[in-house]
Amino acid sequence: MKAIFFILIFLVHHILLFGVVYARDSGEQDNMEEYEKYIKKTYEECLLDNTLDYNIFKLGMIGYHNIKYCGLLSDKKILVIIDYTISSNNKRFFVIDLVSNKVLYHTLVAHGKNTGNEYARYFSNKPRTQKSSIGFYLTGETYKGKHGYSLKLDGLDSLYNDNARTRKVIIHGAHYVSDAWAKKYGRIGRSWGCPALPEDVAKEIIDVIKEGCCLFAFYDDKEYLMSSKHLKIHDDVLKTIIGVD
Repeated sequence: MKAIFFILIFLVHHILLFGVVYARDSGEQDNMEEYEKYIKKTYEECLLDNTLDYNIFKLGMIGYHNIKYCGLLSDKKILVIIDYTISSNNKRFFVIDLVSNKVLYHTLVAHGKNTGNEYARYFSNKPRTQKSSIGFYLTGETYKGKHGYSLKLDGLDSLYNDNARTRKVIIHGAHYVSDAWAKKYGRIGRSWGCPALPEDVAKEIIDVIKEGCCLFAFYDDKEYLMSSKHLKIHDDVLKTIIGVD
């Protein structure tokens, strides 16, 4: 009789525990579905369907919200995305306003000399490689240097871009980032690892995105995509976005 009693207690305990776990998982699933709807709606309102792959935008948004949850971003609500998977002759630098859901700038951007010719292929976090780095960045302060008006960047992904300051990877304008250069040489010019912009819009863009904005430099690197902490969305973060208590 006593044995039956303990078996019943054991079963009740596990039924209750399973119910709690199931409810928690179900709630998290609901939150994720709401979050997916929110990202899709934002993507559609930004009119990005013909210019930026949805999955890249989604990853950028996940990283943006994780970094914002950590209190690292300013109140500007700007997301910058670089799509290094496409030709450097195409516009692959996006400045997105997440308040108005509008693309403020869509322009050319250079990659590093040793990252590839027309297409970006090889990336590095090491100094003196003249390669671009992928991952999430926080925009820093502006200054005037040898490239003119420039913007410092802080890499937020360990092993992938956290040497950005040491390597002096910055945003600046460059004469070789232009359609005319691409027409003459078959590709735009390349930097020493900096995401250089066209000279005619560089200052405007820098002033919009400086001091505390999120920049996501994307490439289809499976190891990075699996390992970056910024791409793992947590339920507490979801709740702050979709307004669930």
